[in-house]
Amino acid sequence: STCPDAAPVLGNMATRWTLMLLAGVQYVQGFAMAQAKTASSAVVNAGYHRRVPNRFVASTLTTPVHVYSTMGCPYCVRAKKTLSQLGVPYIEHDVTDDEVMRADVAQRSMRTSVPQIFIADTHLGGCDDLLRAVENGQLAAMLKPYGLTLGDKQARAESELSPSERAVPPELLPHNGILNHLSGGAHSTTDRAAHKVDANEISASLQRQILGLYDEFVMADGSSVDYARMRRSSRFFEYARAASELRMLPLFMLQQQSHEAQLSFWLNLYNAMVVHGMAVVGAPAGPEERRAFYGGQSGVTYDIGGKRFSLDDIEHGIVRGSPAHDARAFSRTDTRYALVLPRERFDARIHFALNCGAKSCPPIKIYEAEQLDFALGLAAQAFCESTTTVDRDARTVRVSKLFEWYAVDFGQDARTILARIDQYLSASTSAVSDALRALLTSESAGDDLVQVEYDAYDWGVNDVAKPSPTDDQST
Repeated sequence: STCPDAAPVLGNMATRWTLMLLAGVQYVQGFAMAQAKTASSAVVNAGYHRRVPNRFVASTLTTPVHVYSTMGCPYCVRAKKTLSQLGVPYIEHDVTDDEVMRADVAQRSMRTSVPQIFIADTHLGGCDDLLRAVENGQLAAMLKPYGLTLGDKQARAESELSPSERAVPPELLPHNGILNHLSGGAHSTTDRAAHKVDANEISASLQRQILGLYDEFVMADGSSVDYARMRRSSRFFEYARAASELRMLPLFMLQQQSHEAQLSFWLNLYNAMVVHGMAVVGAPAGPEERRAFYGGQSGVTYDIGGKRFSLDDIEHGIVRGSPAHDARAFSRTDTRYALVLPRERFDARIHFALNCGAKSCPPIKIYEAEQLDFALGLAAQAFCESTTTVDRDARTVRVSKLFEWYAVDFGQDARTILARIDQYLSASTSAVSDALRALLTSESAGDDLVQVEYDAYDWGVNDVAKPSPTDDQST
């Protein structure tokens, strides 16, 4: 499996010379100080871990295994842990917020998902491809020319937590229905006007911290996250304190930013807030619990600039532009209505950017205003490639339940929905996109109509302590 998804560093002269000496390289073409950010990479080899600029990797390092990954991707974690357990050194390229590198990898691999693994210039594939290559001997054969062998796979066993250790620390629990109340951040004053806070910097930083926690506490098989250990870690407490900074955010400053900047802020914040809520309040098990979780009644709300926001408030009230006839929309008398993004500028691709914590949700990534359109395009393409099934003989197309739940956003009839998916796949060369186009072309030529079927939505959560229900009810 792979995540339908995509941290930059600036190189310095000393680091590059050190890496050249380590690799025994006498000459590096194009040696110059990088003036722009490049995606970061990590060399992992029996405990050796170093960050290097991507554009120097190929010419300075002899390690043949390259893993292109993103933060917060369970399949990326599983692939990396599999290689580590087998004793295989690899170079990790983090493309979390580097859309240029991500597009380059997509072109080379012909896939938009992550992880993507290369052995030198040969594309191995994603996580499932790696696991198959381990089992059938393909990986061993590909590594043999480089003098590398596979060791015995050994996973480190985690000790069981006692009930008291699994309990939520009291200071993290919602206070007066607010989740981000923990004090002790960089600005502990209540004078919001005293600090010029960059809203997008805050939301992107929170998202990056959450993704780092996600990577640290995801299980070795990538199937679930150990939220109990996560919430007791010092890094999680640091995140909770950082989230409290949102209380001092001057909302009028957010309103002065571009539409893309505002949308990026809310997308990043929503995704970070979901993980915060899962870790502290717990994952909702059924429809009623989900309504309380996303609606804020369970305490999953943030104080942002002195106003309270639930996940539903962010998604439906702000990001979706408070659509008419939606009970979750803001009324015009709501003091938060000034923050609503214009409905006429609504982009349905946000549904592939918001992660509600369920297994059917798109993966989490970091969104930036400058690359937002490109990032949403890749997110939509990757999601549709991974969730759409075309049966040309039966003339049916199975799609995500999201398209039915949000028909007001995507289109009210099957033809419009399929046209929208075809649009999202316009740059795709996958078998799914080819089959869909062939089916739609034949329909236009007079063949029988194409039927759309909706897959059940998997509301199962990724918590090791929770079951995985599946039902067809939206939030």
